[in-house]
Amino acid sequence: MTNKLTACGGFTAERRAKLERVAHAIGYDLDYEPDVQMEDIRLLPDSFWHDSRSRGWGGSNEGALNGVSRYSSLPEVLNEKLLNTKLPVDDDRQFVFDFGHALEWVMLKKYAAVNGYKFLTYTDHFLIVRSGKDVSEEFPWMKKAQEGVWSFVTRDASEADGLLAVVKKSCPDSFIVRQESNDPKDVRDITPEEHALYDAQGIVCVDRRQYINPNYPSMIGDMDGLCIEPDGSRRGIECKTYNHRSPKGSFTSGVLGESGTVKNEEYLYQVQHYMAVCNLDRFDIVACCGNAPDDFTITTVYRDIEFEKSLCENAQEAWVRYIENQEVPEIASLTADQEKNLIRSMTPEQGLSDEAVEIPDSLVSQVESIEKISEALRFRKAEIDRLEEQLRILQLPIEEAMASNGRGFMITGSGDHDYEFEFKQSAGRTGFDQRRLKAEMPDVWERYRLPAK
Repeated sequence: MTNKLTACGGFTAERRAKLERVAHAIGYDLDYEPDVQMEDIRLLPDSFWHDSRSRGWGGSNEGALNGVSRYSSLPEVLNEKLLNTKLPVDDDRQFVFDFGHALEWVMLKKYAAVNGYKFLTYTDHFLIVRSGKDVSEEFPWMKKAQEGVWSFVTRDASEADGLLAVVKKSCPDSFIVRQESNDPKDVRDITPEEHALYDAQGIVCVDRRQYINPNYPSMIGDMDGLCIEPDGSRRGIECKTYNHRSPKGSFTSGVLGESGTVKNEEYLYQVQHYMAVCNLDRFDIVACCGNAPDDFTITTVYRDIEFEKSLCENAQEAWVRYIENQEVPEIASLTADQEKNLIRSMTPEQGLSDEAVEIPDSLVSQVESIEKISEALRFRKAEIDRLEEQLRILQLPIEEAMASNGRGFMITGSGDHDYEFEFKQSAGRTGFDQRRLKAEMPDVWERYRLPAK
């Protein structure tokens, strides 16, 4: 896969011609427009977006599909697709997601400034009324902004002008203030006048549609941002945030805007996926961990046709195998020696020095594997504990119905789903029913249970 580090600039016709020659040689179609699955991801609640995601692989699924993800495993992704459910996320991980989403417009704006492009946003039209009376009684859509000042905000210029003419009849001290917002404009909302104004400069906007690759319909995706250069060529933008305590962990860069290096292979798979879905020849990964000049990086990733073809074929094959045929994937398990070594490596020994020692970079793959396996173990243990607790609660009324008998049965009437039960108890032993107490009076259970040794 290509991770060529070049300065941001126009995608030349020569490079496109080369891509088409390679595509033709390997029998890969580049003459297509992506199909639209969602017209605007903001017009529907998150539940619709998650439902649409269950109908195909998104770019963030590529890491798990290809065994390079640090964040999710293949079983977790399959669970999400088959059951159409979003896996629970702890508060710390959710904060990371929320922080990244909130910072996207800031990174897009900085990306435009670094490249000399126009960050195209909407215009907010503020209809302001100064009045000592409550104007909302006459105009319910007006909101009190401060004492003696009322306001209405719209992005429709004609609506603002029309309402101003109505309000002025009873409130002469009324006027409109127009102000640029920080909300990136959708590419479909760009007017011909804006195109004429910015054609010589280039623009940065967004495309809020969710797309499907028509040749590989299991591949879906939507972009964080879109850049249109003066020559009309387009490139996608993927925004990432990373931890300021380890700025060299995922990205490296020299100075503001200089093309960096992506160390997280999963991100490269992700943007190649988006290029395949949207039929784009270039993606820029914009990463940020702070507000200092060297906290902001732009990494250019060019389309790799041969890799893309294998990525698409793998995704389509995996969809048929795991989703349509519901085949259970084979998950590599640890050998006894590997498990023993892993436990030993994570268990502190007595008498060791508290002084920290630097681990050589040559062991980074081992450290990343430990992190991935540990996360998977924690996830599976939590799920096992939850299911065992549900099982214990469900068993209580069955055990009560069996009273002191060791075996029981149930006849359903159809004969197809008859059941037999066996409940083993120690002979001649009586005791306190702790499970029933925990299920029926959890507060009492928590108050009086002994702490684990």
